[in-house]
Amino acid sequence: MTKLCQKRLLNEIPRLNDYYPLDFYLETEFDKYNNLVYLVKENTNKIEIILCKHYPFKPPAKLKINNTDYLNLLCYSNKYLEKVLETKKIKCLCCSTMLCANNWSPSKTLLKLLHEYFNNKDMVIKSIYTKYIDIIISQNNMPLKIKENILKYI
Repeated sequence: MTKLCQKRLLNEIPRLNDYYPLDFYLETEFDKYNNLVYLVKENTNKIEIILCKHYPFKPPAKLKINNTDYLNLLCYSNKYLEKVLETKKIKCLCCSTMLCANNWSPSKTLLKLLHEYFNNKDMVIKSIYTKYIDIIISQNNMPLKIKENILKYI
């Protein structure tokens, strides 16, 4: 790992700790080729960010959530999620992620990457809830106003 990468991480890690002071346990491990940053959130999610030696000029090599590649998680789609993406003018979660080299710049940080992950996770979860709320509403012939009220709380 280059000295520039180390210097950048020394600046970024305190910001991560400031932003997620109680929610995250942070552990860093350096090896000859990559810098691995493990963030564990209250024993529910293990978030692993693997940085290449060219960081911050290139995006992290991988982001894993509970040992699953984040890019694979972004491939999830349904008509409810597509509606949400349309309103946000996003064509595809995979193509809009910061991990895509075309979207990366040295101004992006690990904190911004974590924000992206949590925002995308919330969008996907909300689309799943919307799907099941629609099913329940239609099966029980309930008014759409009820659906609107339920969605306000999700």
